[in-house]
Amino acid sequence: MSFDYGSAVIAQLGLDEHKLTEQDANRLDSIIAVAEYQLAFKLGLDINEGDQQLEALAHVVVGVAVKRWNRFKNEGMASYSQEGESITYENDDFAEYDDDISEWKRRNGQSVMLTVDPYRKREQS
Repeated sequence: MSFDYGSAVIAQLGLDEHKLTEQDANRLDSIIAVAEYQLAFKLGLDINEGDQQLEALAHVVVGVAVKRWNRFKNEGMASYSQEGESITYENDDFAEYDDDISEWKRRNGQSVMLTVDPYRKREQS
């Protein structure tokens, strides 16, 4: 059973999934897919083989997707201001999750570089 990112994002946004237009549903699916691919890249995973491993960081995909949904039509802007309301966007949607990503890498041996000593003598048996 895999994590349902779409339902989680819809719940976080407070949307009614039955009232989403087809266009909005497609945009949401696209936002989630891109967030998954970017997280898989950051973790050094093959997206097709890393589904279960990505689920450990499902909150990252959901959080990034919510940010991107809320920023729709304001892409590329550092901030937005209208009638006294001001919104500032981060440059990197994953920035607040850097600690979680680093911890995942540490726990899964992704942050340790293994080397081979070419001068090490082999023991003869």
